[in-house]
Amino acid sequence: NAYEGVYIGKEAGKSANSNYQVFIGTKAGENANGATRAVAVGWNAGLSATGDDFVAVGYRAGRINTATGTISIGYDAGYSQTSAAANIHIGYEAGYSYTTGRYNANIGYQSGKFQTGMNNVFIGATAGLGVSGSSTGGRNIGIGASALTGLTTGSNNTVLGRAAGTTITTGNNLIAIGSDAQASSASATNEITLGDANITLLRIPG
Repeated sequence: NAYEGVYIGKEAGKSANSNYQVFIGTKAGENANGATRAVAVGWNAGLSATGDDFVAVGYRAGRINTATGTISIGYDAGYSQTSAAANIHIGYEAGYSYTTGRYNANIGYQSGKFQTGMNNVFIGATAGLGVSGSSTGGRNIGIGASALTGLTTGSNNTVLGRAAGTTITTGNNLIAIGSDAQASSASATNEITLGDANITLLRIPG
């Protein structure tokens, strides 16, 4: 390869045609044509990625990314991502299904795996996991292991706590705080839930 960059590994950067690239690993960035200021480390990482300013670290991470300013770190992190710009996927299969949904942050094992919407933040193991082919909701925040795992088309929800909001699927504008805190129904709207079913007292000291 005659372009300015670092290429280490069998067929790493084989067909790359831009400068300032770092491709390390078998087939890393092999077909990354036009990807400038790109970093791909791992087997098939950034394989056919063409977006600028991307970082893909891990087995098949960000392999077909065409967007700008993305970070995919972990086994199959950002696996399906194409034109979804400004996304961050960190963890095993984090953000696996995002294709065009932008401005998302998925941090943790399988966080946001089946989500495809925009402006979501999922932090924790399987947080915002979703349902394959059905999870298109946007502007959601799920923090905690297994928070908002069943979310499909619901939007504008904020959930904090381990296994909180797991029953929410199509609900909108919901707030659930506390371990296992659940909305009144899967499709509830405009509601605040504090704590799980064991909570019997709301205390405001002072």
